[in-house]
Amino acid sequence: MALSPPRSPRRPPGRGELAVLPLADETGDPSLAWTAGGVAEMLSAQLAESSELRVLESSRVVDTLRDLDLTRSPGDETTLRRLSQLLEVGSW
Repeated sequence: MALSPPRSPRRPPGRGELAVLPLADETGDPSLAWTAGGVAEMLSAQLAESSELRVLESSRVVDTLRDLDLTRSPGDETTLRRLSQLLEVGSW
């Protein structure tokens, strides 16, 4: 009986890897709806300028949230930890 080769473990996320999630717009003001994604995208762009950080592209974060039907709020800790594993970034 042949044994399959051991699978290499997934690389644990580095401390300098992160994904910025869209913010929750709780204002109820439709004219401010853009801030949920806009502010997160601006923050991602600023953080990405650091040579010590790897910032996940906003489009990948949004696509993953949409694929998992988490566009409202992935708020609970268990979901956020699982999301960080899927995106291969650290969680704090």
